[in-house]
Amino acid sequence: MARFVADFRQLAPHVLFTFGSNYYLGYQGVKPGMDYFTTCRVGGEAWGTYDTHTRGSFSFADAKTGGMLNTEYPNTQMTLKAGCSKSSVPVISHETGQFQIYPDFDEIKKYTSELTSSLPAAPVAISGNNIADIILSNRMDTARERGNRFNYEGSLAGLSEMPATDIFSILANALDNALEACENIEDPYIDVKAVCTRNFT
Repeated sequence: MARFVADFRQLAPHVLFTFGSNYYLGYQGVKPGMDYFTTCRVGGEAWGTYDTHTRGSFSFADAKTGGMLNTEYPNTQMTLKAGCSKSSVPVISHETGQFQIYPDFDEIKKYTSELTSSLPAAPVAISGNNIADIILSNRMDTARERGNRFNYEGSLAGLSEMPATDIFSILANALDNALEACENIEDPYIDVKAVCTRNFT
């Protein structure tokens, strides 16, 4: 996972990355390469203690009596500071709202505009390969910001068996070289064509 994150960080250095949600249930703690930690705990704890927890409720199989929420009387003193203080990066508590309630679905519209208004556009699906689409979309945006025309045609669906890191190394480097070559010429453009020959893309 560290290798994937390192590769994608090169592609999108402005994005914060982590290794997944609730990575190893938090037992292994923060790993090098994580920009933040989405977890229910930070490291392991002795059975019956909750000083690594970053949320109040747990499965009864995962924490004695189901964690702090089920153990403590309702109060305003209980915090998750002890668990969060064990992390060297910001903590996002994992699955804190798993309570049996009937939601008011009409409230959704109050929040969706706030959540979606600042999101970048999703990668354009043009090549038939998800990793290639991310790279192509990113470099296409860069080219157009610089006033360069960027055209793509063909299919990269045949790359489905190739490791994502290899796709990134080949395609991103080729497009970066093309962008660099466009810097000092008049009316620059980039044409990308994918052709399958003898079962090779």
